[in-house]
Amino acid sequence: MELKPPTVTEKPSEPYSQLPFSWRGEGVSQEGAIWTLSKGVIQTDEMLMMADLLIYNASNGMMKAQGRIKITVQGLDFYSERIDFNWQNRSGTADIVKLDLQPTWKILADRVSFAKFRQWNFKTVTVTPCSEIEPGWSASMSELDLDLDNYAQLWNLRLSIGGIPAPIYLPYLIYPSRTERTSGFLPPTLGTSSALGTKLGLQYYQVLGDSADATINPTWFSKEGVLWGTEFRWFLKDNHKGNFSGEIIHSDSLNKTRYRFNLSESYKNTSGWSFYLRSNESSDNLMGIDYGSGVGSITGTSHASNFLLEKNYQWGRVLMEAFSNRAFIQSTLEGDRVYNSEFPSSFYKRLLPELSLQSNPIKLSSIFMDFRLSLGSYNYSARNLDQGQPIDSTWQRSDLALHAYGSLFDIGPSQWSFEVLGRGTYYTHSYAQPVFDLSSIYSTTFNGTVSQDNPFDVISKEQTRTLFSGKIEARLPQYGRIYESSNRNPQGASYKHILEPYLSFLNNSQYGELSLTPRFDAVDSFPGLDGSPIGDKSIALGINQYLLFKPSGDSFFLNQLKMDLSAKYHFNPIYLYDGTYQQGWGSLDGLLSYQPNQRFRLSLRNSSSFSNRGS
Repeated sequence: MELKPPTVTEKPSEPYSQLPFSWRGEGVSQEGAIWTLSKGVIQTDEMLMMADLLIYNASNGMMKAQGRIKITVQGLDFYSERIDFNWQNRSGTADIVKLDLQPTWKILADRVSFAKFRQWNFKTVTVTPCSEIEPGWSASMSELDLDLDNYAQLWNLRLSIGGIPAPIYLPYLIYPSRTERTSGFLPPTLGTSSALGTKLGLQYYQVLGDSADATINPTWFSKEGVLWGTEFRWFLKDNHKGNFSGEIIHSDSLNKTRYRFNLSESYKNTSGWSFYLRSNESSDNLMGIDYGSGVGSITGTSHASNFLLEKNYQWGRVLMEAFSNRAFIQSTLEGDRVYNSEFPSSFYKRLLPELSLQSNPIKLSSIFMDFRLSLGSYNYSARNLDQGQPIDSTWQRSDLALHAYGSLFDIGPSQWSFEVLGRGTYYTHSYAQPVFDLSSIYSTTFNGTVSQDNPFDVISKEQTRTLFSGKIEARLPQYGRIYESSNRNPQGASYKHILEPYLSFLNNSQYGELSLTPRFDAVDSFPGLDGSPIGDKSIALGINQYLLFKPSGDSFFLNQLKMDLSAKYHFNPIYLYDGTYQQGWGSLDGLLSYQPNQRFRLSLRNSSSFSNRGS
């Protein structure tokens, strides 16, 4: 039989009598049972395949494809450079493959064999959930046996973070891999401990439509009783999701009911509004520790709830925020500090709420300016304290901060810049008694002690605080710059090493009633530039050291390794969060930052105090 001349067709052709698919492409030919299509697409009701070259043997149902192959089937996208495919039983093998699974999983392998596009066996494979070209993390393994209706089995698994091998190795792992959610019982949990006794847990998972599910998980402890747990999740849209989880138990050993719950909700609409809600509550400090799914300490785990509503504009953003942080306090009057009848003694720190407006930087000639305005209500509350008197202080605060910065001048290779901050803060109430004695701190005979009354008793008169904070910074000439090209190849990988010393002068104005100012957050305690306190006059000396790397063929350098070393000298005493003061040389701060690529960075920070510090 003579070959048919090449044809070009714009629409799917009528299937040949011996072809189980429709097709379109640039060139088609047929000789006997062998049918060939170049740069084409074949299609059925359930599958689409495209490739540079497609060869189908009608006598045995075998399909061979080569070059830029893509198969879309059953919600999967499968890519390869060469494939042998049995059209009758939907099985085959392929080389140099990539499989995309929902939502963002990617599987890359040297070779794969598959059946009906549900069972896959990959050789020399890498798996990642990251959609980026350079994934944040990935797992490599010698073999992956993937059954999309049951389980995945992995052999010789190794983990990499940001392209860097991590010290994690598993010779074998089995994991559920169903792509569709299915209601039913999950594997039970078994265990034993000296405190809780034998543990037996059951879990039932229920699908609630396409956008919600629920889990019920009662757990029996032989020494404590039944811990009833549940979780409910909803994901109505990509921009709207939330969950609720809770646990409750009547403890046999304590004869009391203990509980905890968590509620979270997030939503973002197309107009730019964002909403976030989280609520955490617990009957006591050790609920999470005792039952194995929490981390805390006897001295005070906090339970935080917060609310956030935000809208971004071209000029800046509007933000409304509220939170309630709860800390459990141990009182010496309680006897057993954890499980007595008066437990818990607890302390609340609440923001009720705060509205803020913050502008983006505005350029005026060579100067940049921005502002922040906030108005909020704040509360301290505590019960069952040693002194017997409960604390319940509520006050309002209004704060306006105007910020400007820019370049001053260049002296040779050194660059000088400035930064100024003007701030006015109004408080409806202040401390009834000073929390420290400013006169003693600034006296030449200061003995290193600070008076400390109740720092939560905010019940006195109103107060208005003003602050001016200014800083001048000099970036001194850079030293030790080195440019090297690997293998003397101008297009190869290159490095730069830069050593840049700097110094800065900071001056904050004084405030006479500082010891009466309520202290709730950084706006109260460290309102100046760079988080500096009222009255701070200091000089900072430091060295920035950079190792820059330019990958082969790229036109830009990446700050791969950075090391900062700095120290600050305080001319005046400054009052710190913990009731101590600091004067003279402060701490020696070091920062080491490693960034092998644009997606991953590891930072290590160390601070060593060598100041004259009192309490």
